[in-house]
Amino acid sequence: MENIYITSDIHYSHKNIVGGITKWRNEQGEIPSDRVRNFETLEDMNYALVDNINKVVGENDILYFLGDLTLSNNGAKSNDEFIEQIKCKNKYLILGNHDMMIRKYRDYFLSDGKFKLIAENYCLKIGDKIIYLTHKLNTYLRLLNENEYHLHGHSHHRGEIRFTGNRSMDIGIDGNENFEPYKLIDVLNLVDKQYIKNK
Repeated sequence: MENIYITSDIHYSHKNIVGGITKWRNEQGEIPSDRVRNFETLEDMNYALVDNINKVVGENDILYFLGDLTLSNNGAKSNDEFIEQIKCKNKYLILGNHDMMIRKYRDYFLSDGKFKLIAENYCLKIGDKIIYLTHKLNTYLRLLNENEYHLHGHSHHRGEIRFTGNRSMDIGIDGNENFEPYKLIDVLNLVDKQYIKNK
């Protein structure tokens, strides 16, 4: 488990998520700081996303993305651009709502080792642990046993609200203070601590 990493909601080349250039505004006409990332330009964000992943995840490690690599309206080019920069050879993708191009051209993205797996959801079994991987929070997975976990993305949660229920966590990249993938073993420890705290 030491060489397994997990993240979600990369949103590579998503202009409105970049604080310095976003067009998003709240009711007061201000940039909603909880919905944007603290980068001045799209290039700054894209570089940081790729660099942060590559400096944490090794070439022979395993990396799970739980959806929303880019935006569907950016087309296959943006997906390819991002995927080809990631050095890890063992990439797995759980599809998100913005992964329409990958869903449509699944065979292409499975070719040449771009991904080892592309699925709507996945159940990972490691020893006695069962880890359900989805893009969105699945309310059917609210009541889990001691050895079961539910990891997801989609919500871009930060802080305490990343813990979304009984043994569940939003593992999106926005919630990591270092803006990088989580090591899976660290995530399971965080979920266990939060579960004990809330008991």
